[in-house]
Amino acid sequence: MQRYIIGAAVAAVSALVLYLIVGHSEEQYAEYVRPDGRYRVVVYRRPPLSGSMPGQASDAPGRVVLLDASGRELNQTSVEMVQLVEDVQWGDRTVAAKLLFDWKLPD
Repeated sequence: MQRYIIGAAVAAVSALVLYLIVGHSEEQYAEYVRPDGRYRVVVYRRPPLSGSMPGQASDAPGRVVLLDASGRELNQTSVEMVQLVEDVQWGDRTVAAKLLFDWKLPD
């Protein structure tokens, strides 16, 4: 009985470690650079723990990050599906994607 409990505990800890390593990994999905190069919006996707069917990579959840030219993070938001971030609009002092984010840029 004690062997069973120890085996189950080892399996549970192994599964937790795997989730923490793989579950929090991200990969870059898209990047939108402002024409003058001062800012960029990077979209990261979180791959699912289990495999996905071909063509479903854009269905993954992720986050959108606003960076300045030096790579400093200025803002971020989560998205349900990375494919929703497709039309990033740059203004003189703003960057936006319809229904997802509308951020002011630093002066």
